[in-house]
Amino acid sequence: MIKIAVAMVGSLVLCAQCWAHHSFADYDRGEVRELEGELVDVRWRNPHVNFTVRVADPNGEATDWVLETGAFYLLERRGLEEEMFPVDERVRAAGSVSVTRAGRMQVSNMLLPSGEEVVFSGGGSPRWADASVAGEWNSEIVDRRHLGLFRVWSVEDLGSYGPAVRSMSSQFAAALREEPAAAPELDPCLPMGMPPAMISPLPVEFVDRGDTIELRLTGFGNVRSIELAPVDDPETVPLSDLGYSTGSWTGQTLDVRTTRIGWPYLDDAGRPQSSDVEIREQFALLDNGDRLQYTKTIVDPESLTQPVTVTWDWIDIGEESLGSVQCE
Repeated sequence: MIKIAVAMVGSLVLCAQCWAHHSFADYDRGEVRELEGELVDVRWRNPHVNFTVRVADPNGEATDWVLETGAFYLLERRGLEEEMFPVDERVRAAGSVSVTRAGRMQVSNMLLPSGEEVVFSGGGSPRWADASVAGEWNSEIVDRRHLGLFRVWSVEDLGSYGPAVRSMSSQFAAALREEPAAAPELDPCLPMGMPPAMISPLPVEFVDRGDTIELRLTGFGNVRSIELAPVDDPETVPLSDLGYSTGSWTGQTLDVRTTRIGWPYLDDAGRPQSSDVEIREQFALLDNGDRLQYTKTIVDPESLTQPVTVTWDWIDIGEESLGSVQCE
């Protein structure tokens, strides 16, 4: 007989690897549930990897549970691969259950048929095995300082990225003039506009195009253009999802100002912003070029009572490209 066990915990580390595109807010992190069943499907794609586990109740009735975790890039950076999860074999899983969608779980742990345990959550620990499979988060810096800004940059670690994003969300909640009546139903594969397009733990790439710097985002193929020779009157530029970005150099720091944004949301929770929003960004090369500090300040007098600022560091771990989107 297959049992579904429920265990209460005092707190659960928020899965920082899950900030790839849309919110995980409907998962109850005050409770961890365990389930056991047959792994019938693995969907190794963006915006989130999904596992389907078929669980039988005491009467033999089967229910399919969809277990959701982060984008596959984040799993692979810790040494996890799709082939590690054998379809048609039994697994044990634990995680947070959705309060709005039946049969949905944000998975934190999975015990494989081999006896190895996968820990998906950043900062999590094994529940059943002595140790977890896969290595540490890859944060080994590759010395390519001669490239300056123009290369692929990745979040240094989720332990610093996660708190930064939570801080931004708290600042939004405190500064928002009017909360939305309800969160919008956003297509998780639809490229987001600014500023949420830049809120992602996935890599970014800077490409030198002379008077323009291309900022390529792993998140669903977005490409931002940062103009180093701006037009005389930015107000003549049409509104767009990513807005109109102009840049200038101060030493080793690229300062970027973005206006003319037509995207209506401050974040993936659907907090509103006006077309008067202005985003100020700094991309500062630190440690002789081994580290890129990203700082973003959002100013919108119509939607916010005060500016909101978020910052974290990127590093170069030797990646040559952004990889595939593969969103469904």
